[in-house]
Amino acid sequence: RAREALAGLGVQHSRGMDARVVLGAVLVDEQAEQALAQVALQLHALVERAVDWTLAEPERLARFFPDHVRMRPWLQKTPGLATWQGYSRYDAILGTDGQLRIIELNTGCPGSFHNAPRYHEVLGEALNRVLGQQTGTEPLPFSPGACVGIGDGLLPALVLAAEARAGLEQGLIAVLNDENELRFELPLMQAALAQAGRRAVLANATDLTFDGGRLRWRGEPVSATFNKFRISTPHSPHHCWRPGFESRYSAFLAALQAGAFASVNNLAAMTITEDKGLLALLHAPEFRAGLGLADQQFIDTHVAWTARLPAAGNAGPEPTLLARQAALVIKPANEGRGFGVVVGRAASTDEWTAACRPDPYLPAVVQDYVEPLQLQVLAATEEGLAPTEYFSTLSLALVDGQYRGCHVRGARGRTVNEAQQGATITVARLPCRR
Repeated sequence: RAREALAGLGVQHSRGMDARVVLGAVLVDEQAEQALAQVALQLHALVERAVDWTLAEPERLARFFPDHVRMRPWLQKTPGLATWQGYSRYDAILGTDGQLRIIELNTGCPGSFHNAPRYHEVLGEALNRVLGQQTGTEPLPFSPGACVGIGDGLLPALVLAAEARAGLEQGLIAVLNDENELRFELPLMQAALAQAGRRAVLANATDLTFDGGRLRWRGEPVSATFNKFRISTPHSPHHCWRPGFESRYSAFLAALQAGAFASVNNLAAMTITEDKGLLALLHAPEFRAGLGLADQQFIDTHVAWTARLPAAGNAGPEPTLLARQAALVIKPANEGRGFGVVVGRAASTDEWTAACRPDPYLPAVVQDYVEPLQLQVLAATEEGLAPTEYFSTLSLALVDGQYRGCHVRGARGRTVNEAQQGATITVARLPCRR
């Protein structure tokens, strides 16, 4: 039923892949949710500060984010938003040691938060039925209001709020994708905007025109866009804006420079704050020098150590990387959806050695491996529905600078992503107990 609800709206995790569902749940109490919110909000403030710091000096952008220098003319805030990040999804691992550590920042893919409420009610019903039959346990708290997730309405509300605060004359809302043709949550956005009384169209950024005053789609003025973009290195084999993007998206980019519409998320959020090198920047001495002790301690505690993959010398990869294989992860800095991630302890020696060799088309970061908690879920296997151990990650959502909930993703392998055979696991809020 959950799959059908998504498929009926044309939602796919990637080309040809239906939404994947397992029967599982994480329950959080009020104290845990407050702790998650505190981590997310402090990280949000640090990311905002990091973007300000980076763009204050051109050489900082060139040094810490060389792949995004080409985007410099369009790195500006969205009209109507006070922050660089309109929305953010911070991916974290709750380790076996009980500590929460951030491993990735995502401002380009909030889709799973749209899907989570659709899973919630049907999975709660299924779990309660299965558990009730097997153990006679009391029903778990799976009322619709117990779902810990941002829901369908908050991102459309963000787009509309930015439009209103910018004082823009209402026009069409364009729900945009790019050369990657990723749709995922876009039909849900369109439907939610329609429920809010606004006409929205699904379009490619190449379909727009700009007359110097208004951005237009097929002649209709556009006052706001929701952007489903993936921007990486120009010659990446995966996500990228390939050479010539300035011409293909010329109308969008010119209107962006003119501040003619509200653009959520903006290109600074979709490049710098999407880049895993931002986590490396948080650990860089130059940036940390301007931070107070509390922020430095927060980074050390909650942000997994991350560094740019160093260039290989004539003798090959750095011996330290080879020797510490089991303790490290290497992943492309500007990609998503689990592409190219190599977990040292799950890789062969040859696979790890290859990952340690820099690829100019796929700049990478090296990160401390954090052993995640494994959750037992009921998964559809060849033998039928069976208990299965899934590695987990926790995603924290912020919209317009406010914490808006979380959800868990799980996978049988250590690369936890729905595009890599992973699944959404619903999160329910425990009722207050005296």
